[in-house]
Amino acid sequence: GVSPDVCTYNSLISAMENAAGGSQWEKAFELFEEMVQRGIEPSVTTYKSLISAIENAGGGQEWYQPRELFEEMIRKGMKPSVVTFGWIIGAIEKAAVGSQWSRALQRFDRMVRRGVSFGSPINTPGGKAGSRERALDLFQKMQETGVEPDMKTMKTLQSVIEKKEAESRRREWVTVVERGTSESLKKYVEQISEAGVGGTGRQAEKLFLEMQQKRIEPSEAVYSALMSALGNSQEGSRWKRVLQLFEEMVRRGLRPSVSTYNSVIIALQKARGGSRWEKALEMFGDMERRGLQPDLITYNALISAMENAAGGSRLEKALVLFDQMMRRGLMPDAMTYTSLISAMGKVAGDSQWEKALVLFEKMKEKGVIPHVGTYNSLIEALQRAPGGSQWGKALQIFEKMLRAGVEPDAGTYSALIETLAGADGGSQWERSLVLFEDLKRKGVAVDLKVYNALLCAMERAAEGSRWERAEEIFAEMQRKSVQADTATYAAMIGAMAKAAGGSQWERALELFEHMVRRGVEPDKRTHRLMISAIAKAKAKGTTETEEEGEEERALELFDEMVRRGVEPCKITYSVLIRVMENKSAGGNRRWEETVELFEEMKRRGGSSSEGSDVITYTSLSRSLISTLLSALS
Repeated sequence: GVSPDVCTYNSLISAMENAAGGSQWEKAFELFEEMVQRGIEPSVTTYKSLISAIENAGGGQEWYQPRELFEEMIRKGMKPSVVTFGWIIGAIEKAAVGSQWSRALQRFDRMVRRGVSFGSPINTPGGKAGSRERALDLFQKMQETGVEPDMKTMKTLQSVIEKKEAESRRREWVTVVERGTSESLKKYVEQISEAGVGGTGRQAEKLFLEMQQKRIEPSEAVYSALMSALGNSQEGSRWKRVLQLFEEMVRRGLRPSVSTYNSVIIALQKARGGSRWEKALEMFGDMERRGLQPDLITYNALISAMENAAGGSRLEKALVLFDQMMRRGLMPDAMTYTSLISAMGKVAGDSQWEKALVLFEKMKEKGVIPHVGTYNSLIEALQRAPGGSQWGKALQIFEKMLRAGVEPDAGTYSALIETLAGADGGSQWERSLVLFEDLKRKGVAVDLKVYNALLCAMERAAEGSRWERAEEIFAEMQRKSVQADTATYAAMIGAMAKAAGGSQWERALELFEHMVRRGVEPDKRTHRLMISAIAKAKAKGTTETEEEGEEERALELFDEMVRRGVEPCKITYSVLIRVMENKSAGGNRRWEETVELFEEMKRRGGSSSEGSDVITYTSLSRSLISTLLSALS
């Protein structure tokens, strides 16, 4: 027949341990003796199951039996796990003869010497007279050796104390236990906070998971630190996860603090694609309903959320919050003023740059010193001025900044060059190049935003783009391994389309294809500029076959745009119809395609009453007349 092996006996002994009605530990021992007589070597699992059977026996046990089994394991060179140690201590604690505290402490010493960590809960033995002092020795020894007790261990200690000690001594012990718990939580709060400062939200999550594995109950401070880390993560604000954690915290019965709400609001403020400002205000209302008093950090985060709203800032709401904080006696700092100035500059389609300048002066009158971010926000507000940037005032602000001893950064230069690029009547491209050289001379790191601003200045030059300079700047970017994005290629293609003397559409097409090969996704503006580059190509000296090829390429680009899911705007349709107008070849077939394009534009939501459609109708009429004349000739 088949002979039983160690696995067979381990299963049988485990069955005796878990027998219905209570552990059959005597039968477990009989099986153990039988396997030894058969010459089958017991394993660590065998001893663990046997010790557990003894521990779970009803009516108490003789403590020496599990102790002897444990010592036999040691003699055989086996390495008990932390669970085994826990079981042996628990068995000794439950012995019918009473608590064998000194022997349990010996087991603990052996665990420490073996380097076993108390990562899993242990059954802490209580005692009779004198057990409090011995328990204190055990607790102090754990701390001295760096063994971290988990939350369940601390609660077990507290439970033992409450059962065994008088009220006066119980209070002393509760203090000891709470101190140990507090130290564990404090360590995790510090580590999670450090991860947040470093922008590593994933590391903060790992630490939180580690706490749960050690059965350490997270406190409000732990949740606040984790939510702050996730809100400030380098990968972008994980605001949805932050809201989940907030709800989990409340379900656990933990009361959110001002710091908790601040962490949530900051995460909502920094959400990708625009702040979740409505939810931020909702959290603010919940905070006040709980009787919590918002602080300066709360208001700064809320005003910043209004500033960063998708589709343009919510300036009116930001001003209401600003007035409210002043009435509550909270004095705004540089961050408050900076966020409000930025909100004034980000009003959809209508930068409130005059108000931004007034607030900037008021800020200084109040003794609040502007920092580099304040100056950058003010210059950006001037850059977005309706009807063309206020580039002259932006240069004045830049001069004030230098006189005040505030060092400009890459953000300052990119904002200033963008302001020069947006000048009414054409960019101040020469000044932009001077600033670019000044930036490099000062050793300021040139980032993608600076390069893109400079390329825009070259594209928007009066009387035709400076496309050759744009090519030089683009080549420098590549040499310095600065990765171009959609805005980079759009500026370059725009520069080719607006070249003095006629569109450099072949170069524009090369750039477009280079963009696609590198995996940079073209947007609506890129497609429109590319079609525009073809539309502006000089017809002089071009054969009819070449003109037809240009038309075909323009239509291919349009079809590709639609395939990519990019919704064409009416300007794109107007440009494409203008291509059909400029290239007269094609006869009746081109006439039909032109009308189809116009009908498609209307189906996609275009309205003939909109101003942009005047150009579209004009181009359509010219195209139809040109095609008709061609057909009649």
